[in-house]
Amino acid sequence: MDKVRWLSTLLIPAIGARPVAEVTPHELLAVLKKVEQSGKRETAGRMRSFASRVFRYAVATARASNDPAHMLLGALVPPKVKHHAAITDPKALGELLRAMDSYQGQPATLYAL
Repeated sequence: MDKVRWLSTLLIPAIGARPVAEVTPHELLAVLKKVEQSGKRETAGRMRSFASRVFRYAVATARASNDPAHMLLGALVPPKVKHHAAITDPKALGELLRAMDSYQGQPATLYAL
């Protein structure tokens, strides 16, 4: 629920005062592009998805006739994929687990392991 509230705080200042039926894809894209250009591509995509859920609900309850967010699929640059290191060799994984098991350091680190 916190994410919904957070996404709402990003969208409401830009389009929240307008009737849902009057919001155009161009208006919504301007808001999303502003977030995207600040380097928050993932957030922009989540905002588009959240807005689409709101507009679909508006269509279902006869408050709007279409979903302008759906028309923006593919309009945003996808987020950059981050690859994280992983141990894929079973022998190396066994060594790591044994090293973790024999660790004698700080209690907080032991609990984390």
